[in-house]
Amino acid sequence: MKKILFLLLFIIISCSKNYHFPFSELSYEEFLLLKTNKIKMIDFYNNQCEPCIDFQKKTLNTKEIVDFANKHLIAIKIDAWDGDSGTNIWENQYNGDSIPLIIFLNTNNDVIKEVVGKKDKTEFLIILNQTLNNI
Repeated sequence: MKKILFLLLFIIISCSKNYHFPFSELSYEEFLLLKTNKIKMIDFYNNQCEPCIDFQKKTLNTKEIVDFANKHLIAIKIDAWDGDSGTNIWENQYNGDSIPLIIFLNTNNDVIKEVVGKKDKTEFLIILNQTLNNI
């Protein structure tokens, strides 16, 4: 009986899919130079920020958000508290004072929407669709 339960548990775990938000490895400078028809998204975060971690796990890494991102976004992550370039970009270029902070840019790198604080999946999908429809 224990073997059967173990086997069932193994099958359930191995069949469950983990989704990962598709962040690009582009530098901030390369990101700004990128010519694309997709919406550009900057995620200002820090690995010590509990709301940032929660937003990543419970919102960004969900199937619906990942599917939307793959189709409509090119995104990068910037550590807002890195004490160097990330902090400079966050504070001086986007007037950041709280994270998580999501910045959406159009093809000309103009800010088209800012989202401060963590959002649940439903809220964030609404924001993504509004952003897409307003371009």
